[in-house]
Amino acid sequence: MTSKIYEQFQRQISSDKVMCLNCGAINPLGLENCENCDNALEQPRSLWVNLFQTIVMPRQAMARIAATMPIMQALLAVIAAASVFILFQVVTYYQSLEDALGRIDELWRNVDTRNALLDPNFHPVPGLVEIGINYFVFILSWLFFSIAVFYTIRLLYRRDARISYKSLASVGGFARIVTIFTFIFLLPLGDFGYALRILILVWQVVVDTIGVRYSTGLSYNKAIIAVIVPTLIFQFIGMPI
Repeated sequence: MTSKIYEQFQRQISSDKVMCLNCGAINPLGLENCENCDNALEQPRSLWVNLFQTIVMPRQAMARIAATMPIMQALLAVIAAASVFILFQVVTYYQSLEDALGRIDELWRNVDTRNALLDPNFHPVPGLVEIGINYFVFILSWLFFSIAVFYTIRLLYRRDARISYKSLASVGGFARIVTIFTFIFLLPLGDFGYALRILILVWQVVVDTIGVRYSTGLSYNKAIIAVIVPTLIFQFIGMPI
């Protein structure tokens, strides 16, 4: 029974098509070479291999993910990234509450803080509803970010690129695994913490750019523009990219 459930799960998170990174043709799963141009095809790998290689070997991983388009795996990667990010938020809330209790006399003398603490709707730690909303926003922002990249490419490079939303969403989902490193911010980093946040954002943009480059066949210069434009928009409106 367990093995059947696992096999069904594996089929659900695997794509049955492979895109040729040379000519853009869509081939059935299982072929070693493209039916159109005879170029060697990327072969699908497990979720764990894709996650690990996205972090340590992004060029190799993004090429495979762009070609095999494992959209369900990408969704699981987004959920994993969201879980770590939300857990980081919860721990941060607890640390803030602990700090507040340690300085309660000082805080009580602050009118704004005192009013917030007396507010019956004040919840220093997010509840299940807030956590659920965070998951929803994280997943929704992944889909919208992929749409933004998709239409940026259509607007700027329609004649130069092969454009598949499924492929773009797959590489975009795996790029979000970089979010797991937000737990580093719990360390007493001081001013270095802000620089590290920028570094992680840049890292994610780099991984996204590699993925877009392999997904669309664009040059790296064009791919980074296609990623930077939506990134700036999402940073401006405060949504996770």
